[in-house]
Amino acid sequence: NAGPAAQSRIPWPLCAGSSPAPRTTAHPALPLIQQVLQTTTPPRPKIPDPAPRILKPKQRQTMPHALEFHQLDRRLEHLRVRHPPRFRRLLASLAETGQQTPIVVVPHEQRYLVIDGHQRIAALLQLRRDTVDAVVLETISEAEALLLVRSLRTNSEPETALEQGWLLAEMEEKLGYSVEELARRFDRSTTWVARRLSLVETLPESVQQLVREGRIAAQIAMRY
Repeated sequence: NAGPAAQSRIPWPLCAGSSPAPRTTAHPALPLIQQVLQTTTPPRPKIPDPAPRILKPKQRQTMPHALEFHQLDRRLEHLRVRHPPRFRRLLASLAETGQQTPIVVVPHEQRYLVIDGHQRIAALLQLRRDTVDAVVLETISEAEALLLVRSLRTNSEPETALEQGWLLAEMEEKLGYSVEELARRFDRSTTWVARRLSLVETLPESVQQLVREGRIAAQIAMRY
């Protein structure tokens, strides 16, 4: 589905305080993603119940898989801004204690599309590791996985309007969502969606790349 004509989009910049507060939307896979992203240490062993239990498929998905790097599709890496100081801390932590939090992937064309964990992958590659621990989400789509991981990440890592625009543009161009559908998915207005798409369209790609690399702040880039 094609989005509305470019001329119907409201040009940047955004006015302060113009965006309404987001409303949370429950999803069956939310507890699974929350467990993956918020767990940084192995859970304590639990005493099994006397009565046998049948393990549900969704529970089995929480078991990490050891994937080789050539199995990973990292094409969504450009949707996030890199933070060099944070990456150095991550690198030191992985070198000292190993990988504590698995990345999140979904099956895609005989490979695994990385939804969350690009910085962990880069750090493990730099440390010359052979594999990465990953949780494979078998039962949800790429769009659902992206939105669920985003909704949990923003609680601790607030995203910029430019990062929001990158995700919206990816879903519009690659996944075929219209502006109206994106507004429903993000629980926002079509104006909010159109402004961020306009930002990505009008800001020079060279400037956007500087933001991705962490060389300039997104707030400074939006003045160009």
